[in-house]
Amino acid sequence: MIKTYKIGEQFPDVSHRSDLLPVGTRISTSPGRHGETYDQVAPRVWTNRQASGMIDGYYLSTPLYLMDLAGRDEIVLPPESAASFRWRLRDTALGAGERSSVKIPPIAAMCAEFGASVPYFQVGGIVTSRHDMAALPQGSVVYAGHPDKPSYLNVWEVDDGGSLTHVMGPSNYLGDGRPVTIHSIPGVKESEPEDPASDEALAKIALRAYRIGKTYQHKQNWCSVFNNCLAGLGINDTMLASVGATMHGPGDVLRKEQIAAMPEGTILWHQWRSGYATFAVYVRDDSARGKAKTRRLFGHDDDGSNTHDLMTVVQTPEEPMAWSVSGTYAQHFPNGTVLRAGAGQAFTMDDATRCNITAYYSYAVMAVPL
Repeated sequence: MIKTYKIGEQFPDVSHRSDLLPVGTRISTSPGRHGETYDQVAPRVWTNRQASGMIDGYYLSTPLYLMDLAGRDEIVLPPESAASFRWRLRDTALGAGERSSVKIPPIAAMCAEFGASVPYFQVGGIVTSRHDMAALPQGSVVYAGHPDKPSYLNVWEVDDGGSLTHVMGPSNYLGDGRPVTIHSIPGVKESEPEDPASDEALAKIALRAYRIGKTYQHKQNWCSVFNNCLAGLGINDTMLASVGATMHGPGDVLRKEQIAAMPEGTILWHQWRSGYATFAVYVRDDSARGKAKTRRLFGHDDDGSNTHDLMTVVQTPEEPMAWSVSGTYAQHFPNGTVLRAGAGQAFTMDDATRCNITAYYSYAVMAVPL
């Protein structure tokens, strides 16, 4: 994982990690000279130099670049726990969704799939999502701004209905997706530092969140704000390549040399344009011959070869995600394939269940016999 950031580079997740930057840091919405700039005048308080206003919440879901580090040349980030990392992913997704007026239930479902099913509240921690703020216990106190800058400091208390009641400060307005700091939770003390996760563990979490997120983006037709969130969190090719990870995974169409670089056990699919339900399923096998290092598992009305110029990744050992096919194709899958129709129970293909396959239904492929 990349931990050192220099002037001119993108800083990952200003919303949750700005207290790691010294007061006096300047950031910009662009790596060049034409972006809108903000100064950190107190911990977690960013103001616009031209308009003397707080940072627009929209920018907290976009890449932001270091322009000045208050005399420093670089900043080194401390280690982070897996729970903290998952929380930042969840909170960023929910906060950005609220700012963009996106339906929240699919975002919450997406977060649950990559391991962040519930809020991760810590005294001193950041929350940007009103959805999760509503889960804070009654009597919890949160604030935006900082005591060093009273003109920007606002304090709220959670009432018995889960709503925020403004108790101090010049403004009671808290826009969707704007970050607040948890000052106190009844009966909860400030948390002890957690054991940091390895770079590899964090990269796997990031990659799974990326894969699942891309699936939901396609299904829900989310706009480019989702991509901006990923970039703003620092989840990109450079980050994953720093620990030997790859962005290639389920849904990617790869050439032979790219397929050969995929993990052994990766499942791939190719569908011919001509013919009725003409397809083949392959597996990456280190013992296989050929440039792609694949062998054919099964198919229907195909050429019987062990490789193809272009194949679609449908599963990897690290990401055993279900993939969808219509019944037209599923009826030709071999016995032992594990399938699920809609939200129903999974079943294993055999001669009896094959008779129940409906051509125009969509089936989730959970596993195939190797």
